Amino acid sequence: MIKQAKMISSLPHPRPFFTIAVLCTIFGFHTLASARDGSIEDLKTQLSQIDSELKTLAETSMRSGIGTVGYRSALHDTPNHPEWVQVNFESEVMIDQVVLVPTIWRDHQKGFQADGFPVAFRILAGAPSDTNGTVLASFDASDQLLPRVAPLSIDLPPAPASWLRIHASLLSPRGWSDGKYLLQLAEILVFSGEENIALHRPVQMSSRGQLGRPRDARTVVDGFTPYLMNAATGRQSVPFISNGQPRETYAITIDLGAPYPINRIHLHTPELSDTIPQATVPGYGIPRHLEIEGALEPSVQDPTPILNLHLYDVFD
Repeated sequence: MIKQAKMISSLPHPRPFFTIAVLCTIFGFHTLASARDGSIEDLKTQLSQIDSELKTLAETSMRSGIGTVGYRSALHDTPNHPEWVQVNFESEVMIDQVVLVPTIWRDHQKGFQADGFPVAFRILAGAPSDTNGTVLASFDASDQLLPRVAPLSIDLPPAPASWLRIHASLLSPRGWSDGKYLLQLAEILVFSGEENIALHRPVQMSSRGQLGRPRDARTVVDGFTPYLMNAATGRQSVPFISNGQPRETYAITIDLGAPYPINRIHLHTPELSDTIPQATVPGYGIPRHLEIEGALEPSVQDPTPILNLHLYDVFD
């Protein structure tokens, strides 16, 4: 079995450290090679390529404010206690990548740290009638996944599956220094091509830890991560914010110019102040009740309901 663990550039993470480690290896290799052939042009070219790549990588930017945390298992006195969490898909699909996002703990001495990320685990997938599944990837203590802050991206040979399970066999201690062990994950992303097919899918688990909305099992597939998804380049945009009062009704009409099939709509919250602490709550400007309608005629006669969304609390 081939297993691969790599850092993904699409999620904020101190990737430059990873690249610098590679650079050190390359530097040492080319230094030895240069000593033999007397040329350093290849090394200069490689260094220039790495410097160019570093400019495209997003810097680490952790969220602040309030949000969901992810799945948390029951507590155990020893690390050798199996725990698992499983995502069930609507039907059998081809999967080719799994991304495990750690729950982040703010350690006042060590800084940000993954909390409850498994030391040893397997990734299994199977069909509805197959309760045991097939092992697609496995990791143990020798892989040295901890300490970490970054998500763990695991490329897989494309395989059909109707469910995917993260089965941990060796747990890590939680942030509280009380000798308790558990399994925690902020988010599980399962990709079929560019589509995260785990988003909002049903979840099963071996045990439930601390309950409550921030750590409801469903939050491990709600799309909310501990990182802000900022691009490495570009300028900040100016959002549209109405000047109305609460409970007023507003309508925004967008003319697409021609009929198009619609399969998703993305709403991006206004960028918050960069002050510490922030002066605006998360989700500022997003309506608590949102209706989206579509029509084929510019006059918007007889519109077709597309979405009726209610946001009841800050965790939605």
